[in-house]
Amino acid sequence: MHAENGSAIDVLVQHALAEGKTAPVHHALTRPTRAEAEAVHRSIALAEMAGVPVYIVHLSSEDALNQVREARDRGLPAFAETCPQYLLLSIEDQMPGKSFEEAKYVFTPPLREKKNQPKLWDGLATDNLQVVSTDHCPFCFADQKQLGKDDFTKIPNGGPGVENRLQLLYHFGVNAGKITVQRFVEITATAPARIFGMYPKKGTIAPGSDADIVLWDPEAEHLISAATHNMRCDFSLFEGWRVKGNARQVYSRGELIADTSFENPQRFGGSEVMSRIAYDTEHNGKLLMRTVAGYMAHAIEKFPVDPKTIYEMVVVGNSTMRDLFFRQSVYSIGQNPYQSITEIEMTEGKRTTTSLIQTGLRSLLPIHPKARVYGGPV
Repeated sequence: MHAENGSAIDVLVQHALAEGKTAPVHHALTRPTRAEAEAVHRSIALAEMAGVPVYIVHLSSEDALNQVREARDRGLPAFAETCPQYLLLSIEDQMPGKSFEEAKYVFTPPLREKKNQPKLWDGLATDNLQVVSTDHCPFCFADQKQLGKDDFTKIPNGGPGVENRLQLLYHFGVNAGKITVQRFVEITATAPARIFGMYPKKGTIAPGSDADIVLWDPEAEHLISAATHNMRCDFSLFEGWRVKGNARQVYSRGELIADTSFENPQRFGGSEVMSRIAYDTEHNGKLLMRTVAGYMAHAIEKFPVDPKTIYEMVVVGNSTMRDLFFRQSVYSIGQNPYQSITEIEMTEGKRTTTSLIQTGLRSLLPIHPKARVYGGPV
Protein backbone atom coordinates (compact mmCIF):
# COMPACT_ATOMS: atom_id res chain seq x y z
CA MET A 1 0.00 0.00 0.00
CA HIS A 2 1.30 3.44 -0.98
CA ALA A 3 -0.18 5.37 1.90
CA GLU A 4 -0.91 9.08 1.47
CA ASN A 5 -4.20 10.96 1.68
CA GLY A 6 -4.48 11.99 -1.95
CA SER A 7 -7.67 14.01 -1.55
CA ALA A 8 -6.21 16.25 1.11
CA ILE A 9 -2.95 16.61 -0.82
CA ASP A 10 -4.83 17.68 -3.96
CA VAL A 11 -6.35 20.59 -2.04
CA LEU A 12 -2.96 21.67 -0.67
CA VAL A 13 -1.45 21.49 -4.16
CA GLN A 14 -4.15 23.69 -5.66
CA HIS A 15 -3.69 26.26 -2.90
CA ALA A 16 0.06 26.34 -3.53
CA LEU A 17 -0.36 26.83 -7.27
CA ALA A 18 -2.92 29.59 -6.71
CA GLU A 19 -0.32 31.38 -4.60
CA GLY A 20 2.29 31.08 -7.35
CA LYS A 21 4.33 28.44 -5.54
CA THR A 22 5.62 26.36 -8.44
CA ALA A 23 9.18 25.39 -7.42
CA PRO A 24 10.13 21.73 -6.79
CA VAL A 25 10.28 22.20 -3.00
CA HIS A 26 6.50 22.71 -2.94
CA HIS A 27 6.05 19.10 -4.03
CA ALA A 28 7.36 18.18 -0.57
CA LEU A 29 5.62 20.97 1.33
CA THR A 30 2.19 20.03 -0.04
CA ARG A 31 2.52 16.39 1.07
CA PRO A 32 2.85 16.67 4.89
CA THR A 33 3.71 13.76 7.14
CA ARG A 34 0.21 13.83 8.64
CA ALA A 35 -1.23 12.99 5.22
CA GLU A 36 1.00 9.93 5.17
CA ALA A 37 0.26 8.95 8.77
CA GLU A 38 -3.50 9.25 8.26
CA ALA A 39 -3.38 6.99 5.23
CA VAL A 40 -1.19 4.44 7.01
CA HIS A 41 -3.65 4.41 9.92
CA ARG A 42 -6.60 3.96 7.54
CA SER A 43 -4.85 1.18 5.58
CA ILE A 44 -4.13 -0.74 8.78
CA ALA A 45 -7.70 -0.27 10.00
CA LEU A 46 -9.16 -1.58 6.73
CA ALA A 47 -6.78 -4.55 6.75
CA GLU A 48 -7.72 -5.31 10.35
CA MET A 49 -11.42 -5.30 9.48
CA ALA A 50 -10.76 -7.55 6.48
CA GLY A 51 -8.60 -9.88 8.54
CA VAL A 52 -5.60 -9.65 6.20
CA PRO A 53 -1.97 -8.51 6.53
CA VAL A 54 -0.95 -5.09 5.20
CA TYR A 55 2.40 -3.99 3.76
CA ILE A 56 3.21 -0.26 3.61
CA VAL A 57 5.68 0.64 0.88
CA HIS A 58 8.35 3.38 1.09
CA LEU A 59 7.35 4.74 4.50
CA SER A 60 9.09 8.09 5.01
CA SER A 61 8.26 9.70 8.35
CA GLU A 62 8.07 9.27 12.12
CA ASP A 63 4.34 10.09 12.08
CA ALA A 64 3.65 7.20 9.72
CA LEU A 65 6.01 4.86 11.55
CA ASN A 66 4.14 5.47 14.80
CA GLN A 67 0.99 4.04 13.20
CA VAL A 68 2.81 0.86 12.19
CA ARG A 69 4.43 0.52 15.61
CA GLU A 70 1.08 0.87 17.40
CA ALA A 71 -0.50 -1.77 15.16
CA ARG A 72 2.35 -4.23 15.68
CA ASP A 73 2.21 -3.65 19.44
CA ARG A 74 -1.40 -4.85 19.22
CA GLY A 75 -0.26 -7.98 17.40
CA LEU A 76 -1.54 -7.02 13.95
CA PRO A 77 0.26 -8.33 10.85
CA ALA A 78 1.34 -4.86 9.72
CA PHE A 79 4.61 -4.58 7.82
CA ALA A 80 6.47 -1.65 6.32
CA GLU A 81 9.56 -0.74 4.36
CA THR A 82 11.61 2.43 4.04
CA CYS A 83 14.23 3.53 1.51
CA PRO A 84 17.76 4.98 1.53
CA GLN A 85 16.52 8.40 0.44
CA TYR A 86 14.41 8.73 3.59
CA LEU A 87 17.20 7.43 5.81
CA LEU A 88 19.86 9.75 4.36
CA LEU A 89 18.39 12.72 2.47
CA SER A 90 16.31 15.64 3.76
CA ILE A 91 14.42 18.77 2.76
CA GLU A 92 17.00 20.87 4.58
CA ASP A 93 19.97 19.46 2.66
CA GLN A 94 18.58 18.54 -0.76
CA MET A 95 15.55 20.82 -1.25
CA PRO A 96 16.18 24.25 0.33
CA GLY A 97 14.08 25.91 -2.38
CA LYS A 98 16.93 27.57 -4.26
CA SER A 99 16.98 26.03 -7.77
CA PHE A 100 15.25 23.73 -10.21
CA GLU A 101 18.07 21.19 -9.66
CA GLU A 102 15.95 20.13 -6.70
CA ALA A 103 13.56 18.49 -9.18
CA LYS A 104 15.96 15.53 -9.04
CA TYR A 105 14.59 14.90 -5.54
CA VAL A 106 10.92 14.98 -6.50
CA PHE A 107 9.50 11.57 -5.63
CA THR A 108 6.57 10.36 -3.57
CA PRO A 109 6.37 10.31 -0.60
CA PRO A 110 8.65 13.36 -0.65
CA LEU A 111 11.79 14.12 1.29
CA ARG A 112 11.14 14.84 4.95
CA GLU A 113 12.78 16.94 7.62
CA LYS A 114 16.05 15.55 8.93
CA LYS A 115 14.53 14.88 12.36
CA ASN A 116 12.72 11.84 10.90
CA GLN A 117 15.92 10.00 10.00
CA PRO A 118 16.97 8.70 13.45
CA LYS A 119 13.41 7.50 14.04
CA LEU A 120 13.49 5.46 10.82
CA TRP A 121 16.87 3.95 11.71
CA ASP A 122 15.42 3.05 15.11
CA GLY A 123 12.45 1.45 13.37
CA LEU A 124 14.81 -0.77 11.39
CA ALA A 125 16.78 -1.74 14.48
CA THR A 126 13.64 -2.64 16.47
CA ASP A 127 11.81 -4.48 13.64
CA ASN A 128 9.01 -1.94 13.33
CA LEU A 129 10.36 -1.52 9.79
CA GLN A 130 11.13 -4.88 8.22
CA VAL A 131 12.60 -4.06 4.79
CA VAL A 132 14.71 -1.47 2.98
CA SER A 133 13.78 -1.12 -0.69
CA THR A 134 14.47 1.77 -3.11
CA ASP A 135 11.23 2.71 -4.92
CA HIS A 136 13.52 2.81 -7.97
CA CYS A 137 11.75 4.89 -10.63
CA PRO A 138 14.27 7.01 -12.55
CA PHE A 139 13.48 9.91 -14.86
CA CYS A 140 16.30 11.76 -16.60
CA PHE A 141 16.81 15.35 -15.49
CA ALA A 142 17.77 16.74 -18.90
CA ASP A 143 14.62 15.82 -20.81
CA GLN A 144 12.03 14.46 -18.38
CA LYS A 145 12.26 16.30 -15.05
CA GLN A 146 12.35 19.51 -17.12
CA LEU A 147 8.68 19.02 -17.96
CA GLY A 148 7.85 20.61 -14.62
CA LYS A 149 10.15 23.63 -14.83
CA ASP A 150 7.24 26.03 -14.33
CA ASP A 151 4.91 23.76 -12.36
CA PHE A 152 6.09 21.22 -9.77
CA THR A 153 3.00 19.08 -10.39
CA LYS A 154 4.34 18.26 -13.87
CA ILE A 155 7.70 16.98 -12.63
CA PRO A 156 7.80 13.18 -13.13
CA ASN A 157 7.93 11.59 -9.69
CA GLY A 158 10.81 9.21 -9.07
CA GLY A 159 14.55 8.77 -8.87
CA PRO A 160 17.28 6.15 -9.37
CA GLY A 161 18.40 4.04 -6.46
CA VAL A 162 18.43 0.28 -6.93
CA GLU A 163 22.13 0.08 -7.77
CA ASN A 164 23.27 1.73 -4.54
CA ARG A 165 20.83 0.29 -2.00
CA LEU A 166 23.15 -2.25 -0.37
CA GLN A 167 26.19 0.04 -0.50
CA LEU A 168 24.38 2.87 1.27
CA LEU A 169 22.68 0.66 3.83
CA TYR A 170 25.91 -1.10 4.73
CA HIS A 171 28.02 2.08 4.92
CA PHE A 172 25.57 4.27 6.83
CA GLY A 173 23.95 1.43 8.74
CA VAL A 174 26.50 -1.24 9.61
CA ASN A 175 29.66 0.87 9.46
CA ALA A 176 27.99 3.63 11.48
CA GLY A 177 26.78 1.18 14.14
CA LYS A 178 23.07 1.78 13.52
CA ILE A 179 22.35 -1.84 12.56
CA THR A 180 24.27 -5.11 12.81
CA VAL A 181 25.54 -7.16 9.89
CA GLN A 182 22.90 -9.75 10.75
CA ARG A 183 20.16 -7.12 10.60
CA PHE A 184 21.56 -5.89 7.27
CA VAL A 185 21.03 -9.38 5.83
CA GLU A 186 17.59 -9.66 7.44
CA ILE A 187 16.14 -6.43 6.01
CA THR A 188 17.62 -6.87 2.53
CA ALA A 189 17.13 -10.62 1.96
CA THR A 190 15.48 -12.80 4.59
CA ALA A 191 12.56 -10.57 5.62
CA PRO A 192 11.45 -9.76 2.04
CA ALA A 193 11.52 -13.48 1.20
CA ARG A 194 9.41 -14.34 4.25
CA ILE A 195 6.90 -11.51 3.78
CA PHE A 196 6.32 -12.23 0.09
CA GLY A 197 6.04 -16.00 0.43
CA MET A 198 9.36 -16.99 -1.14
CA TYR A 199 11.03 -18.38 1.99
CA PRO A 200 12.81 -20.82 2.27
CA LYS A 201 13.30 -21.06 -1.50
CA LYS A 202 14.79 -17.56 -1.23
CA GLY A 203 16.21 -15.63 1.70
CA THR A 204 18.41 -18.30 3.22
CA ILE A 205 21.43 -20.47 2.45
CA ALA A 206 20.26 -24.05 3.01
CA PRO A 207 19.95 -27.40 1.19
CA GLY A 208 17.11 -27.16 -1.32
CA SER A 209 17.08 -23.37 -1.44
CA ASP A 210 18.03 -21.37 -4.52
CA ALA A 211 21.69 -20.44 -4.34
CA ASP A 212 21.05 -16.71 -4.70
CA ILE A 213 24.14 -15.41 -2.96
CA VAL A 214 26.02 -12.12 -2.73
CA LEU A 215 29.64 -12.31 -1.58
CA TRP A 216 30.19 -9.01 0.22
CA ASP A 217 33.50 -7.21 0.60
CA PRO A 218 33.26 -4.98 3.69
CA GLU A 219 36.53 -3.21 2.78
CA ALA A 220 35.73 -2.35 -0.84
CA GLU A 221 35.39 1.40 -1.40
CA HIS A 222 33.17 2.96 -4.03
CA LEU A 223 32.44 6.48 -5.26
CA ILE A 224 28.79 6.90 -6.27
CA SER A 225 28.38 8.94 -9.45
CA ALA A 226 26.13 9.21 -12.48
CA ALA A 227 29.30 9.14 -14.57
CA THR A 228 29.93 5.54 -13.60
CA HIS A 229 26.65 3.97 -12.52
CA ASN A 230 24.82 1.41 -14.64
CA MET A 231 21.32 2.86 -14.18
CA ARG A 232 19.76 4.53 -17.22
CA CYS A 233 19.56 7.94 -15.60
CA ASP A 234 21.67 11.09 -16.03
CA PHE A 235 21.97 11.88 -12.32
CA SER A 236 22.46 10.19 -8.97
CA LEU A 237 20.61 11.07 -5.78
CA PHE A 238 23.90 10.42 -3.95
CA GLU A 239 26.37 12.04 -6.35
CA GLY A 240 29.91 12.11 -5.00
CA TRP A 241 29.19 10.05 -1.88
CA ARG A 242 31.96 7.63 -0.88
CA VAL A 243 30.91 4.33 0.65
CA LYS A 244 32.80 1.40 2.10
CA GLY A 245 31.38 -2.07 1.49
CA ASN A 246 30.36 -3.51 -1.88
CA ALA A 247 29.39 -6.74 -3.62
CA ARG A 248 32.32 -8.81 -4.90
CA GLN A 249 30.42 -11.65 -6.57
CA VAL A 250 26.73 -12.32 -7.22
CA TYR A 251 25.24 -15.76 -7.86
CA SER A 252 21.75 -16.48 -9.14
CA ARG A 253 20.64 -20.09 -8.54
CA GLY A 254 24.31 -21.00 -8.21
CA GLU A 255 25.39 -19.33 -11.46
CA LEU A 256 27.88 -16.48 -11.22
CA ILE A 257 26.30 -13.45 -12.88
CA ALA A 258 28.56 -10.62 -11.66
CA ASP A 259 32.20 -10.74 -10.67
CA THR A 260 34.55 -7.94 -9.67
CA SER A 261 37.61 -10.20 -9.87
CA PHE A 262 40.04 -8.31 -12.09
CA GLU A 263 41.73 -11.27 -13.77
CA ASN A 264 39.28 -14.14 -13.50
CA PRO A 265 37.37 -15.21 -16.67
CA GLN A 266 33.95 -16.63 -15.81
CA ARG A 267 31.37 -18.73 -17.60
CA PHE A 268 28.11 -16.96 -18.46
CA GLY A 269 25.29 -18.48 -20.48
CA GLY A 270 27.44 -21.32 -21.76
CA SER A 271 30.33 -19.29 -23.22
CA GLU A 272 33.69 -18.51 -21.67
CA VAL A 273 33.94 -14.72 -21.66
CA MET A 274 35.37 -12.06 -19.42
CA SER A 275 33.36 -10.41 -16.66
CA ARG A 276 35.73 -7.92 -15.19
CA ILE A 277 36.27 -4.52 -13.70
CA ALA A 278 37.57 -2.18 -16.39
CA TYR A 279 39.79 0.70 -15.48
CA ASP A 280 38.01 3.92 -16.27
CA THR A 281 40.75 6.40 -17.08
CA GLU A 282 38.16 8.82 -18.40
CA HIS A 283 36.78 9.27 -14.89
CA ASN A 284 39.87 9.66 -12.72
CA GLY A 285 40.88 6.01 -12.78
CA LYS A 286 37.82 4.75 -10.92
CA LEU A 287 36.86 1.11 -11.35
CA LEU A 288 33.72 0.22 -13.27
CA MET A 289 31.98 -3.13 -13.11
CA ARG A 290 30.02 -3.97 -16.24
CA THR A 291 28.17 -7.26 -16.30
CA VAL A 292 27.61 -7.46 -20.04
CA ALA A 293 29.37 -10.78 -20.52
CA GLY A 294 26.12 -12.72 -20.62
CA TYR A 295 24.89 -10.68 -23.57
CA MET A 296 28.20 -11.21 -25.33
CA ALA A 297 27.83 -14.97 -24.87
CA HIS A 298 24.27 -14.88 -26.20
CA ALA A 299 25.34 -12.99 -29.29
CA ILE A 300 28.35 -15.20 -29.99
CA GLU A 301 26.19 -18.31 -29.83
CA LYS A 302 23.53 -16.78 -32.08
CA PHE A 303 25.69 -15.17 -34.74
CA PRO A 304 28.67 -16.81 -36.51
CA VAL A 305 31.71 -14.58 -36.08
CA ASP A 306 35.16 -14.40 -37.62
CA PRO A 307 37.90 -13.67 -35.03
CA LYS A 308 39.83 -11.75 -37.70
CA THR A 309 36.97 -9.38 -38.44
CA ILE A 310 36.09 -6.29 -36.46
CA TYR A 311 32.38 -5.77 -36.04
CA GLU A 312 30.20 -2.71 -35.82
CA MET A 313 28.02 -2.40 -32.74
CA VAL A 314 25.37 0.22 -32.07
CA VAL A 315 25.50 1.11 -28.40
CA VAL A 316 23.50 3.53 -26.29
CA GLY A 317 25.50 4.63 -23.28
CA ASN A 318 28.07 7.10 -22.04
CA SER A 319 31.46 7.05 -23.76
CA THR A 320 33.06 4.92 -21.06
CA MET A 321 30.36 2.28 -21.33
CA ARG A 322 30.58 2.23 -25.12
CA ASP A 323 34.34 1.80 -24.98
CA LEU A 324 34.09 -1.00 -22.43
CA PHE A 325 31.27 -2.72 -24.29
CA PHE A 326 33.33 -2.66 -27.46
CA ARG A 327 36.47 -3.99 -25.78
CA GLN A 328 34.57 -6.83 -24.11
CA SER A 329 32.98 -7.70 -27.46
CA VAL A 330 36.38 -7.82 -29.13
CA TYR A 331 37.70 -10.03 -26.34
CA SER A 332 34.68 -12.30 -26.62
CA ILE A 333 35.26 -13.06 -30.31
CA GLY A 334 38.85 -14.01 -29.71
CA GLN A 335 40.86 -10.83 -30.16
CA ASN A 336 43.09 -8.98 -27.73
CA PRO A 337 40.86 -6.88 -25.41
CA TYR A 338 43.62 -4.34 -25.03
CA GLN A 339 44.35 -3.73 -28.71
CA SER A 340 43.90 -0.15 -29.78
CA ILE A 341 40.65 0.81 -31.46
CA THR A 342 41.56 2.38 -34.77
CA GLU A 343 38.59 4.68 -34.89
CA ILE A 344 35.67 5.40 -32.57
CA GLU A 345 33.01 7.75 -33.80
CA MET A 346 30.85 9.22 -31.03
CA THR A 347 27.54 10.94 -31.59
CA GLU A 348 26.90 12.40 -28.15
CA GLY A 349 23.43 13.57 -27.19
CA LYS A 350 21.57 11.52 -29.78
CA ARG A 351 20.10 8.04 -29.55
CA THR A 352 20.64 5.94 -32.65
CA THR A 353 19.01 2.69 -31.53
CA THR A 354 17.64 0.95 -28.47
CA SER A 355 20.13 -0.15 -25.85
CA LEU A 356 22.04 -3.33 -26.60
CA ILE A 357 21.80 -4.25 -22.96
CA GLN A 358 18.01 -4.26 -23.30
CA THR A 359 17.95 -6.22 -26.55
CA GLY A 360 20.73 -8.69 -25.74
CA LEU A 361 23.10 -7.46 -28.48
CA ARG A 362 20.78 -6.58 -31.29
CA SER A 363 23.24 -7.08 -34.11
CA LEU A 364 26.82 -7.89 -35.06
CA LEU A 365 27.47 -6.48 -38.51
CA PRO A 366 30.70 -7.20 -40.44
CA ILE A 367 32.15 -3.95 -41.77
CA HIS A 368 35.42 -2.48 -43.00
CA PRO A 369 38.60 -2.91 -40.88
CA LYS A 370 37.85 0.22 -38.85
CA ALA A 371 35.52 -0.24 -35.88
CA ARG A 372 32.90 2.34 -35.08
CA VAL A 373 30.79 2.60 -31.94
CA TYR A 374 27.71 4.82 -32.15
CA GLY A 375 25.45 6.06 -29.39
CA GLY A 376 24.31 8.80 -27.09
CA PRO A 377 24.19 9.15 -23.32
CA VAL A 378 22.03 6.73 -21.34
